[in-house]
Amino acid sequence: MACDEWKRSQIGSIRTIGTLLVLPITGYISDRWGRRVALTINAFNTGWIGLVRSFVNSYEWFLALEVLESSVGAGAYSSCYILVTELVGPKYRVIAGATISTLFALGQVILGFIAWGVPAWRPLTQVLYAPQLLVVSYFWILSESVRWLMSKGRYTESEQILKKVAKTNKTVLSDKSLEALRATAEAEKNTVKPKEPWLVVLVFRSRVILSRCFVSPIWWITNTLVYYGMNINSVNMSGNGYLNYVAVAAIEIPGYWTAILLLDRVGRKPVLICAYWLCAACQFSFAFMPEGNEGIQLALYLFGKYCIAIVMTSVYVYTAELYPTKYRHNLFAFSSMVGRLGSITAPLTPALASEVWAPFPSVLFGSFALLSGLLIFTTPETLGTKLPDTFEDAEQLGKQKATTCALVSLCCQFVGNMAGSVRGSGVGSPRMELDTLLVQELGQFGRFQLRTFLLAAVLVMLVAWSNLEYIFTTARISTRCLISECEDEPMEFAPSWLVNAVPPGSTEGSFDNCERFGNTSASRRQFDSICPSQLFDQDTRLPCDTFVYENTDSVVFDYGLACDEWRRSLIGTVTTFGTLTALPITGYVSDRWGRRVALTINAFNTAWLGLTRYWADTYLGFVLSQFAEATFGCGLYSMTELVGPDYRVAVGAALKTCFALGQVTLGMLAWAVPNWRNLTLVIYTPQLLTILYYWIISESVRWYMSKGRFDESEALLKKVAKVNRRQLSDKSVEALRHTAEEKLRNDLKVEGSSGEPWLVVQVFRHKPILVRCLVSPVWWVTTTFIYYGLSLNAVNMSGNKYLNYIAVAAVEIPGFWTAYYLMGTIGRKPVLTGAFWLCAVCQLVYIFLPQGMYAAALLVYLIAKFAIAMVATSVYVYTAELYPTKYRHSLFAFSSMIGRIGSMLAPLTPAFGAQWFAELPFVMFGSLALVSGALIFLTPETLDTTLPDTFEQADRLGQLDQENKT
Repeated sequence: MACDEWKRSQIGSIRTIGTLLVLPITGYISDRWGRRVALTINAFNTGWIGLVRSFVNSYEWFLALEVLESSVGAGAYSSCYILVTELVGPKYRVIAGATISTLFALGQVILGFIAWGVPAWRPLTQVLYAPQLLVVSYFWILSESVRWLMSKGRYTESEQILKKVAKTNKTVLSDKSLEALRATAEAEKNTVKPKEPWLVVLVFRSRVILSRCFVSPIWWITNTLVYYGMNINSVNMSGNGYLNYVAVAAIEIPGYWTAILLLDRVGRKPVLICAYWLCAACQFSFAFMPEGNEGIQLALYLFGKYCIAIVMTSVYVYTAELYPTKYRHNLFAFSSMVGRLGSITAPLTPALASEVWAPFPSVLFGSFALLSGLLIFTTPETLGTKLPDTFEDAEQLGKQKATTCALVSLCCQFVGNMAGSVRGSGVGSPRMELDTLLVQELGQFGRFQLRTFLLAAVLVMLVAWSNLEYIFTTARISTRCLISECEDEPMEFAPSWLVNAVPPGSTEGSFDNCERFGNTSASRRQFDSICPSQLFDQDTRLPCDTFVYENTDSVVFDYGLACDEWRRSLIGTVTTFGTLTALPITGYVSDRWGRRVALTINAFNTAWLGLTRYWADTYLGFVLSQFAEATFGCGLYSMTELVGPDYRVAVGAALKTCFALGQVTLGMLAWAVPNWRNLTLVIYTPQLLTILYYWIISESVRWYMSKGRFDESEALLKKVAKVNRRQLSDKSVEALRHTAEEKLRNDLKVEGSSGEPWLVVQVFRHKPILVRCLVSPVWWVTTTFIYYGLSLNAVNMSGNKYLNYIAVAAVEIPGFWTAYYLMGTIGRKPVLTGAFWLCAVCQLVYIFLPQGMYAAALLVYLIAKFAIAMVATSVYVYTAELYPTKYRHSLFAFSSMIGRIGSMLAPLTPAFGAQWFAELPFVMFGSLALVSGALIFLTPETLDTTLPDTFEQADRLGQLDQENKT
């Protein structure tokens, strides 16, 4: 079948048609003789028919056996799914389903490895199908479905199984419950059901349900087309086909569980729309990605598969919730059955690629995903709604929720006003914290906070530009020695004769950047060729006298830094050291003249000092400019202190996302404007406009109150209330002022007394706190060292350095949000330990990957950056929760300040690699991540614990929570 792509692809389509035929066959056997019988027959048929196929010698017989196997054996998965989930409680049913889907993905991973180990198709078929003959024993191992036994009136057998379940689970099953269950089943069986119109008539009578019956099958067609199409086409990508398939299968697993985490938090529609559209974006990007970017293509492909895995889980739940109870199974099955058209078409996509247009499958997948995401808007949100029982309930789906929410809002507003009246009538001095005022009256995240956040987002992206632009302005340039005896004008960087004059490099096809071969006594005039090998003594190596540069884009050319890796890397370290010295300067300005003044000065200093670097003509002037900009222009205060406590962590994660987006746009700008001087102009000229922030943003309310400027703070709070369209009561403002004045008086008393020991003395008195003060800085050093180190070294990888950097920056975003969701679900310690160790594993894998596997190397690199991004978010929260309230800021700042050592050392890692061995940076990253993950075990879990107020409470952190639970 060489060059007969249609004939080859037809096998997959015929097989999928067989899986469509198996549904009624398996359904009949399942209803007639039971789920266990159907499962065993399907699984055993798969085994023996698959084995027979290994002996056929014609295409026709192979095709016939594919159809036969899928027609009488492909129902094993659905039978197994039903049998498992029927006895699982409703609370765990979705998780059980996701687990089965995960096992299906693991099966695909194992299949990829087996196919890699046994590439010949006949032995592979025998290896895969021979063990499946053992599933005939399932008839005696598995129990029959309790629901099926009851539906057939076989109550005695069903009761025996239920008693066996109770015995195995070590629970007590009462006879009354069994009798009630039997009575319910008998009553349902004996109920005379009134005659109703056919389902198709009922659907056509309801315009709303009819619309859903049109759009939901399109979702299912899209799912199966994209899901199976990506599996099939993965083996046709460049690189190792087996590894590609394994990676594409394995990425499904986090997709399934991401859906489980998000569906009940953000809703069904947002998850489905985002997953569909992200998948579409990946498909279109993959289709039009220039050749030679295999790593980026694989990353896009994997992310697209991850998104469609999210859809696969979500659409199961969402489709079922759109239809009334009585007809839910039938209408769900209709969507699923029509969806098989996608899986029938998917095997033909390789043929479409070869016959029509190579990117055609990806464009097809993206178009369907884009359309399906749009169609989600035509259906209602079902999160938090009651499942509809009738067609009328289904038609009102979503509308009732909106009405209920409006009523609840009115009731809450009324109750809140009443509560305010009661509080106002209390006796004694009222107290009011700013957070309480935000929750009760101003709004935790209204229009005012949104406007401030958007201003902060722009500034954070600009900070990313200025903090990391040295990665490109000081980027390494490929160089070689000037071979004066061979060079002709115009000079080529890599002429054909270069292999005779310059030693080979560390990678295939490259050459040494810093050395050349010595000369022999022969003269060029003796030979007809331009620069023959006889001119050079390949046993002698000499350092370059003069260099030829591949381009003139970075300061390496202007300042002659070729092969001077230490001086080149030192620029980044000096920049980071400047950010460390900026902290006390910015802190003084901020406390003396206000947050707004500090922010405006820092942002404007960044702009004009960055611009002056454009005219720097010496290495020393460039370094001093970098240091001055970092020292006087890198400090920023939090512009989000008026965000309510419920949104503060999310806003923090959103700002981190903006920082990552700033890195992504920086990579794009550097790609578009590669020359370092022009790039400096592009990056810093717009930042001169930040001086306008002095008039655009408002001063900090907390700073006003800390300085006793209550009139100005109250005016600002009234402005917030007006913008947010909320009512701010005079009593609340008075209570807030009273609380602030009381704090000022207490602070003066504390300053006047000297009875309390220094903080360092108190830390040494409390062993648990001392341990935390020793280990938490290690976490921060590790985090900053790896985070910035991975960003810096991304531009030195093989492939397109700009795309590498963009991908490494973009992958932070899902890392930040994954940490945000997981910290509140499984705890701080599992997230941090898991992320540190995942990062460590990726570093070790990256070191030992064979050269030439660029796609695999980039994938491992991206996972490591994803993991350290999770750590960067989690360690902020966890470190703060370990210390008592009064000293939390000081001890947190201590860990953060020590952590700057990591960011100062990170720019030197390319020099470490060049000086000793190339993998040294990744050995350091992996070792530190491994140690930091282990150090997490020395500190307590803080999830769902009360933040400690005193050293004694902090000592017992974790223990108090356990005692309260007990």
